[in-house]
Amino acid sequence: MESQQYNKASFQGIIRSNNSVGTRNYIGVIATENESATVARQIADYFTYERLAGYKNIDGVIPFITTLGGALDMKGQILDLLRRTMRGYIDNPNMGGMLVVSLHSRGNSAEGFFEAKHLEEGPFLKKLIVCNEGGSRNSVEKGIDIVYSMLQKANAIKRTAVSARHLTVGLKCGGTNSLLGLSANPALGVATDLLVQNGAAVILSETMELYGVQDELLKRGINDGVREKLLNRLNWWIRAIQLKELLVYDKSLPKEYWDVNSYIADQAYKGIGIKKSGTSPLMEVYQYAQRVKEKGLVFMDTPGYDAVAVTGQIAGGATLIAYTTGNGSCFGAYPSPVMKMAASDSIYGQMLSDLDMNCGGVLNGEICVEDMGKLIFEKLLRVASGEKTKAELNGVGRNEYSPWQIGSIG
Repeated sequence: MESQQYNKASFQGIIRSNNSVGTRNYIGVIATENESATVARQIADYFTYERLAGYKNIDGVIPFITTLGGALDMKGQILDLLRRTMRGYIDNPNMGGMLVVSLHSRGNSAEGFFEAKHLEEGPFLKKLIVCNEGGSRNSVEKGIDIVYSMLQKANAIKRTAVSARHLTVGLKCGGTNSLLGLSANPALGVATDLLVQNGAAVILSETMELYGVQDELLKRGINDGVREKLLNRLNWWIRAIQLKELLVYDKSLPKEYWDVNSYIADQAYKGIGIKKSGTSPLMEVYQYAQRVKEKGLVFMDTPGYDAVAVTGQIAGGATLIAYTTGNGSCFGAYPSPVMKMAASDSIYGQMLSDLDMNCGGVLNGEICVEDMGKLIFEKLLRVASGEKTKAELNGVGRNEYSPWQIGSIG
C-alpha cells in the first residue's frame, strides 16, 4: 500500500437504510431486565450454527442479558444509562435487527423503554412481553418466529466498498504491562492517526488510566469546552474513588485515603494506554454509551474493566474494537469484532489461538513502530471487511454485554 493510499483507504462495509455502515450483520435479542433474561437467551440460543447455515450473510443471533432493570429507580440515572446503552446497541450499524424482551408492562418494560427512547416497531425492531404471550414457553416460540422473519430480510444485505471514514473504532487495552508502552500501544497509536486521517471516528476510553498524564490529552483538546468536559469526568472519578474508600472501610478515614494519589500509586503502569490514541487532536468528550457523532479522536468516560468499557463503546457506535494486551487476553464482544494485539513474542506464542497480531517485533528491532502501525491499520480494514478475528472464531463475546452500574470499578 503506497503512502498516498493510506489517506484513501476503504473497506467492504454493510450499508444500512439510514446510511450508517456496519462491519458485521447480527440479529440481537435484548432483555430489558433480569426477569426476562432466560427467555431472551433461549430465543437466541435456538439459532445454532446449523440452523443459520442457510443465511450466509448473517453473522449470528446474539443475546444481550442484564442483571439490572427490574429493580432500578424508574427516575434514576442508572436506569437512564441502561436504556441509553440498550438504544445504542439497537442503533449500532452491526445490528441487522433486534428483538426487545421484557416480563411485563411495568418497570423497565419493553413498552416503557420504547416510549422513553421514542422507538417504533418495524421489520427489524420488535418487542415481546412474556406476560402477554402466556408465559415463557410460548414467548420463546413466538420470539423464534420473530427472529426468523428478521433473518429473511437481514440476509439480503451485501458488502460494498466504502471509505474508511465510515468506521468507528473503540480502543482498549487489557492485561497491561510495561511492554505495552513500548510496542503494541504506540503501534496502535500510528494506526489511530491513520484512521483519523481517513475521516474515521476513534474512541479512547478508561478515564482513570489518564490520571497523571491528563495534561498530555488536555493539550490536544480542540477548545476549552472539550478540555473542561475531560476535567469534569476526571474529577468525578476522584470523588467516586473517595466514596468507595468510605463505603469499604465504613469508618473515619485517615487523611491519605482522601488523596486519590494513594489509590493511583497502586496502578504501576498508569498512563500507558494514552499511547493508543496517537497524536491526533481530541475532538469531543462523551459520557458513557452516548452516541458518538464527531469524527476523529474522541474520548468516552468509562471504567477500565474490559466488558463494561467496550459495552459503552459499542453503544456509542463502535463497529470495531482494537485491543492491545501485555499479559494476554481472550476477550471478545459481539456485535463488534475485537482484534487483539500482543505486546511481545512470548505472550503471542502462549495465546496464539486468541491473539490476532504480534507486535513483539518492535521490541526485537525487527520492525519499527511506524511500520507496525501500518500493518495494524491494514489488518483493521480486513477485519472490517469481514475477516474473522480469533475471538469470533472461538465464539467469544456472547456473555460480555455489561452496561455500567454507575460507580467506581477497575
